[in-house]
This record gives sequence, C-alpha cells and structure tokens, in this order.
Amino acid sequence: MSTIYKAFFGLILFQSSISYSQGKIVMNGGKLTMKNSVYVVTKDVSLTNPSTLIADNSTLRVAGTISSNNNIDVQGGTLEMNGTTAQTIPGASFTGNKIRNLIISNDVTLAGQDSITNVLSFGAVNSKTFSTGGYLTLKSTAAGTAIVADLTNSDVNSGNQVLGDVTAERYLSSVKKWRLLTVPTSTTQTIKEAWQEGSITPNDNLVGGYGTQITGPGGTAAGFDMYTASPSMKTYNAGTNNFVSVPNTNAALINTPANNTVAYYVFVRGDRTATAFASPVTATTLRTKGEIKQGDQSPITIAAPATAMTVVGNPYPSYIDLRRMSPAPTFGTKIYVWDPMATIGSAYGLGAYQTLTFDGSDFTVTPGGGSYGAPYNQDSNRIESGSAFFVGGNATPYNITFHEDIKPSGNFIISSPIRKKEYLQANLFINANGVTSLMDGIRADIGNQFLNVLDDNDAYKISNSSENVSIKRNGKLLSVERHNTINASDTFFLNIANMKAQNYRWQLNMQNLDQPGLSGFLKDSYVNSSTALNLNGSNTIDFTVNNAAGSYASNRFMIVFSAAKVLSVTFTNVKAYRQNADINVEWNVENESNIKEYEVEKSTDGNVYKKVNTTAARNIPVSQYAWADGDAQAGYNYYRIKSMDANGKIEYSKVVKVIIETGKGSPSISVYPNPVTGKVIYIQFNNIKKGNYSLQLFNESGQLISTKTILHNTAVSSESVEINKRFAAGKYDIKLFGEGIMLTTPLIKK
Repeated sequence: MSTIYKAFFGLILFQSSISYSQGKIVMNGGKLTMKNSVYVVTKDVSLTNPSTLIADNSTLRVAGTISSNNNIDVQGGTLEMNGTTAQTIPGASFTGNKIRNLIISNDVTLAGQDSITNVLSFGAVNSKTFSTGGYLTLKSTAAGTAIVADLTNSDVNSGNQVLGDVTAERYLSSVKKWRLLTVPTSTTQTIKEAWQEGSITPNDNLVGGYGTQITGPGGTAAGFDMYTASPSMKTYNAGTNNFVSVPNTNAALINTPANNTVAYYVFVRGDRTATAFASPVTATTLRTKGEIKQGDQSPITIAAPATAMTVVGNPYPSYIDLRRMSPAPTFGTKIYVWDPMATIGSAYGLGAYQTLTFDGSDFTVTPGGGSYGAPYNQDSNRIESGSAFFVGGNATPYNITFHEDIKPSGNFIISSPIRKKEYLQANLFINANGVTSLMDGIRADIGNQFLNVLDDNDAYKISNSSENVSIKRNGKLLSVERHNTINASDTFFLNIANMKAQNYRWQLNMQNLDQPGLSGFLKDSYVNSSTALNLNGSNTIDFTVNNAAGSYASNRFMIVFSAAKVLSVTFTNVKAYRQNADINVEWNVENESNIKEYEVEKSTDGNVYKKVNTTAARNIPVSQYAWADGDAQAGYNYYRIKSMDANGKIEYSKVVKVIIETGKGSPSISVYPNPVTGKVIYIQFNNIKKGNYSLQLFNESGQLISTKTILHNTAVSSESVEINKRFAAGKYDIKLFGEGIMLTTPLIKK
C-alpha cells in the first residue's frame, strides 16, 4: 500500500525509480512532481542524485527526516514540519536553498543556509520553537518581501518562538528616492556593517545588488562614503520635529529602544555602484541580521500637543494591518506616511507625505496617487516590513501597543457596520497641455458624528516641498477635516502654497453631499468667478497662476455651500475648432436669466487672457452662440467664455484650445481636451480632405471599443464621438481610416 497520502484531490507526475515504504519517500533517480494538493509523508524523505522532488502549488508535510542534495524543489510550494519529536532541516536540501512557505508545527532546527521567499508561519500548535542557527534569510525581491506571520495564530497562549539570528532583507526599486525606514531585527550591526555592506574603503562594492552609499558632513573619517554638507541619512528629533544627520556610520545601526520609535530617513541612490546623484539608477536590497522582533511590544506614547508627531517603526519582519492596532483605530487615528513614489508636493520628485485616516472600516489615503495608485496599488491599511511612519495630531498623549495579531495570520476578517460615506475631496493637478500630474490634495469626511471644531478627529497638514493644498480652519492647516453634516452656511477655505506660474486643474470629488435645497460652488477670488459643483460626482475646473500676486494668493479659493438657487446661466457645451484660416468658437447655454452679455477671452500661453469679442445675450431658455477668430496664431490658441449679468455677477466656462501647426500642414488629428473626462471625445481634424472616414477607438490591449462613420465636408473641422459602452480610465488610441490615409493619436481617459 502506498504510504504517501493526498489530503485532498491532486495530481502526481513521476518517473523512474521511486518507492514508498513504511511511510517514506525514497528516490534513487527520477522525478516526482506534486501538484495542487497536500501530501503527507508520515516518516522520512530520502533523495539521492539525480533525483528531483517538486512541490508545485502543493504542501509537502514531513513528520520524519529529510535527506537530499538540493533536489527538493519547494520554490513554488510549501514545506510543513509536523513530527512528534524534534526535527532538523539539514543544509543543502532545497533547490536554490529557497523555500516559498515554511510551516513549523514541531520543534525544528535549521542546520544550513535557507531562505524564505513568502511566509514563515507556525501551525495550529502551542509552544513550538524554530531555531535558525543564524542560517535563515527572509528574502526580498521585486516580486515581494518574505514575512513572519502571526506566531500566535491569534491565540495569546501559543508561546511559539523564532530563536536565533535572522537576516531580514528589504528590496528597494531602481529609483533615486528618500525612504523612511526602520529595522525589524534587534541587530548589533553598525550602519557600515549592514547598509554599507561592511565597506572597507569608501565607495567600494563588496556585494553587488546590496547596500547603498551613505554620505554626510563627517566625511570618510566618520565612516561615510564621502563628505556632503547635506546628509543622506537622518534620524528624527521629536523635540524639534525635524530630521538630523546621523553623526557617523561606525555606530550601531539602531540602539533598539523598548518602544520602537527609531527610524531612518535615507536617500537611496541605488546599490553601492551608484556613487553620485547622477549615477545610473539601480535597484538594491538593504539587510540586517539579528533576532527578529516578535511577541507583544512595549507601549508607545504618542506625543501631544496636536502639532507634535511621533515616529513609529513597524517592529516586525512582516507587513502590519493598521485596522488591528491596539487600541482599535477610531476617527481620531491619524497616520502620516512618507511615500517615495509620490510626486505630489515634491519639488524634485523624491517623495512626499500622505495622510491615512480611519473611516470606520478602513484607512483612506489623502490625496492618493504615488504608491497608492497604478501600477503599485499599495493597500492603505498596510505598513510594509522595514517601514516607519508618523502618528500624532491629538490634543493629549495616548499609548499604542503592537501585538502579534497585527500581523497576518490568514483568519482575520474586518467586520464593521456599513454606513453611507459622505466626503469632499479636492485634488490639485499641474495641467501641462492636457497632461495632468497630481501634486497635492485635501479631504473632508462628512457626518453627524463629527463636530465643526478642531479636535482629535482632524488631521494636521505636514507640508511638502512643492505645491501644497490644505483646509484652513481656525488658523490651522489641515490635510483631512472631519465635518458635521453640510448645511447652507458651510465654507471650506482652501489654502494653496508654493504655486508656480503655470496651468493647474482642480478635481473636486463629492460623494453623497447632494441634499434638497443645497448648492455648492467653487469661488475664485482672483478672477471673481463662481463655478457650480455636482455634489455627488466629479468636478474638473482649470485655472492659471501667473506673476500677479492675486493669482497665487493662499486664500484664492473656497468651496461655498448655500441654499439652492437658479443659476444665471448654465454652460452646456463649449468648443473651438479650425474653419479654413479661422478658429470658430461656439458655446451653448441654458437657463439664461438677466444675462447682459458674453465676452470671449483669448490667450496664447494659457496664462494671460484678453477680451476679443462681446456678444449680447438673448435671455431665452436655450441659446447657441458663435464667434469666428480671424486672428488665429500658430501654436496654441486658448478660449474661455465669460458671462456677465445685469448686476455685475460673472461666471466662466471651461477653457478650450486649438493647436495650429506650422509647416506644410500635413494631415493630422488630435484630441481635446486630453485627458478625456466624460464619455464624449472631441477630435480636431487638421488638413484632411473631404470624404468618408471611419473613426475607431482602441484600448491599450488593441481591442476595438467603438467605431463611427464620418462624412467629412471641410478641410479643417472638429468631430465628436460619444462612447456608449463602458469607457474605463486608461490609455487609448483613436484611429482615422479613409481616403488613402490612416492617422493615429493617443488619448488618456481619467
């Protein structure tokens, strides 16, 4: 009878000399592949060359001994040690010295170099030990970082332990960024021994792909790789709320305090081949060796007053779930993370702060993007292994404690009451000819559980080095405000800072703020405009900053709520397109009431506008107006419409533009505006002869999304395509076929 058992349905592929007897797998040549199941070996596994045993998406559960010369391949599977007497994992047993998942269900000793590439965990047992002998590495690569799961399996009485030193790695991608790092081991290594990889001489590269260059004002005498007036490695000084240089790299990497409040702010250029800021970008891995931090940690006191911040390091070699914090998070819990992938508010693109606030069930990121957007899609409930963060913003001190069950154990389920979320979000983008880049943003969570006073539920703003947006309330700057139910007298004062002379865009996202009798507006004090807002949807509003002080005044914008009223006029469509040598500007309006006139304003740089036309209003329910610009300029031509009523109140339309290319005027098409925000795509036709054409929209995978047949009657004109199917955010191509031409232009859907 076979003595290898499948715990559930699976597949075994084997060949050559393999025997199963008395609970053993004995292989003397051949190959055995275990697929998609759990295989129980009640005694031993013995392989001699050239045998191969592969666990492919399977668990190999061993109760006895292992004998193999690197021929057991569990790089895609799981090894569980579950004997009844102490077991040893011998060295040189596993292919590549790598184990994807290791489950310890017995007292186990590691006797040779091995690496975990995914998860080290304990089975459903109590008081078991895993003795590493200093041989274990938790690998970190671009594919992910290995973790040590909850040792207790959420059972406070388990008593499971990892004994001995562990090498914990942290992979950092090939970008030059500041990183806010901590150490998940109680190491005795110095900075030089660990993150400079034991460098003997400055800038040497003893281990390729590991370590980084560290510079500072102490120069080589202090262990740095070179002298720089500005340090590349700092620690946080809570007394001054600022980062200060590490004095030298010959000191211990971390003098581990009981409360895990040491973190390092490190500028990582790449591995140690990157010896200058301009060196080629490389990925690198930082690593430390020591006993891992495990079990419940000592309480951390979060400082007050509200403007004080406490740096907190994730103590464990695992990601942690902020929803499992102790005490449990509330609306008053604020987490500030340094996001190295964020360009928001970053003058040099080296990273920026993001705010995480608890909404009753999950943590929400403000403003988002960076690591929390595509393609990284970081979970805002997680803090990764080796990462640090800030906690603070409360009026009185309080304690938080890390318990083992803040780590993943596989059986954790968030259970929270479902509530209707209401919020206001204002994100600021640079708008460079239709290509937008998120710079900063704010959020206001709305609900009757909040008060309209500054309290622990609000999150203070940590400023970044470039454009900044905050809510100004009672003289304080906030990144997130918690506000009582919106009423007709509420105003949110948007505070802007570090603005530059260029085009910007507001994206104002409102959710469930629409109420009977309530209207909302974005007021712009510089151009004296008021733009009506959709209170349950997205609003996109372009604006310009120039050298005039009013255009970059910190208090230029506010979001104002008032009792609903009929607008003087509603712009339903504005477009501009070439017609032979001219540019036609058209605008459609509804609900005209007491309007005196419209002015067409033009700009050639998108910054400074001047009046080029005045058209009397008709004051009828629906009107269409047009004006031809006979002075079209080569390059960009921007237009906006200004309405003025009999009482002097003004409102502005969105900005539209037409590009007139220089040269011979080759046939071309372009999309405006680009990115596209709705379901209608406007296409500019340039120097295309009359005839029948097909306009086709393709997604990034080359799939045809929509097609439209067009009878083109003029040499230069504008066409539109309405996408009735689902038009998801992403990159697309518009292609024009017909009359002997095929033209393509890209577009981005927001």
